[in-house]
Amino acid sequence: MARSALHRLLARHAPHAPTRRGLVDDAEVTARPLLDDVLRTAVEAAEDGSWRPASRLLATTGWNWERRWEAVQALAAHADEADGDWMQDWLLEQPHSPDAITAHTGWLIAHAEVLRHDRAVPKATRVRGFRRALVAASDRAGDAARLAPDDPTPWAQQLAVVHGLRLPEEKFARAWKELLDRDPLHRAGHALALRYRWDSHLTGQAPSARAPEPDAALYPADSYPEALDFADQAAESSPSLSWLRLLVAAQADHWGEPAVAASISATTGWLRDGGGDAPDARHHRAALALALVRTGGHAEAVEQFRALGRRADSPVWDHVGPTRRSAFLGTRAEACRNSPRG
Repeated sequence: MARSALHRLLARHAPHAPTRRGLVDDAEVTARPLLDDVLRTAVEAAEDGSWRPASRLLATTGWNWERRWEAVQALAAHADEADGDWMQDWLLEQPHSPDAITAHTGWLIAHAEVLRHDRAVPKATRVRGFRRALVAASDRAGDAARLAPDDPTPWAQQLAVVHGLRLPEEKFARAWKELLDRDPLHRAGHALALRYRWDSHLTGQAPSARAPEPDAALYPADSYPEALDFADQAAESSPSLSWLRLLVAAQADHWGEPAVAASISATTGWLRDGGGDAPDARHHRAALALALVRTGGHAEAVEQFRALGRRADSPVWDHVGPTRRSAFLGTRAEACRNSPRG
């Protein structure tokens, strides 16, 4: 037996191995988003060149804004991996559809991130492409907002643009107000606003100074109080936003404040009382699992990892290890090692 295979076998049967706790094997864990059946159908059809399932999907999200956000994000990510012709066909067929325009905006934002991290391209070219994509995304989000005035999604997308281009406070304030007017508890929008607050020290600088660099390195200590204040205010408004406080703790690696314990309790309660079925529940669980491990709640963390299954795609893991998957696995292993077996 090869040494690597022997090591995997021994690790699988170690006393504190995740599989001995009923958790999925390390090999099954993935940082790639796992889609439900409806999303998968739309994405697979798009990969085959058909936009109609995506159109039907967004048309049926109704006022479930978090579901709409998840759907737009999934379509955007997979559109960038495919040739994208299906989206152009959709826009040609339905040029005034807010669903098509919102999906296209999501693609432009996702494509900007791809350009930003493409190390095969010279930095100056990356920055120009990144900026062009986000400026176009802002224009398209404006179109979508005019066509669907009740939808907060275009305003959440504007927050992503404001952060990416480091636009001044008044631009942030406009998008933030419009978002809250439509959905005061929009969780993805709050997470995007938190990113802007972390980067407040960069506001007004030229995007070329920062655009190509990974976000994980952009959370300086002098922005911590502002981000903390933002997260605390959000957490006070609803248990569904308590996870923002855990994101701040993860980004700053500050776990000792009493507010962390309160947010752990509030997030646990929200997940238990219905939030666990939300489209974005895995992101809350991931932040909670990390917080529990960092504060000694290893047994409770194991249960959150059980609920997460093989999903390691949450952004909170960016602040823990070199990859989301390795951070997930390392934190899960720590929880299992330090948790007594029942």
